[in-house]
Amino acid sequence: MSSLENLINKIISDGNAKAQAALDDANLKRGEILKAAQAKAGEILQSGRVNADLEAKNKKAQYLLEQDINLRDRLLTKKQEVLDKIFNKAIEKLSNLPIEEYEAFLKKYLLALDINGFEEILIPEKYEGLNKNAINDFLKQSGKKGGLTFTSDKRKIKNGFIVLRGGIENDNTFESLINYFKDDMEIDIIKIIEQ
Repeated sequence: MSSLENLINKIISDGNAKAQAALDDANLKRGEILKAAQAKAGEILQSGRVNADLEAKNKKAQYLLEQDINLRDRLLTKKQEVLDKIFNKAIEKLSNLPIEEYEAFLKKYLLALDINGFEEILIPEKYEGLNKNAINDFLKQSGKKGGLTFTSDKRKIKNGFIVLRGGIENDNTFESLINYFKDDMEIDIIKIIEQ
């Protein structure tokens, strides 16, 4: 029996060796898989950190940009408020010109307008005592016809004047004039404010 026992022992021994080799091979592959998984996990973790850092930087940049836009918007709002106050104050001041200054304004402005000299000029009621003949004489001396007629209180205008010619109105109230020149004046006023 010894040869049978030897054969059985040999088979068992070979089986154990093969099993141990398979186990060793499995452990080696397990180690390689584990090492590869750890490397991949490290890459994913590093990528996650990079992505998190990138996302944090993007959020910070977005926040700073939003704050910059909000600040710019508030600054523009404040500038517009200042401009509105300046224009309103200018209209108020022009609306209360003494009659002599109003007459000087009318002479200068009517001279610059394309008028034929026979229009009707609507003026505020408070300037009814205006020397209308002096204005017509001034226009004649400046080469224009001086046959303007001045009327007050048809429309209850508060300032400036309105030229009526052939059913067409030319609104020269101070509100209209300031609104007309507002865009050009705003640029100059902002330059002065920012100095």
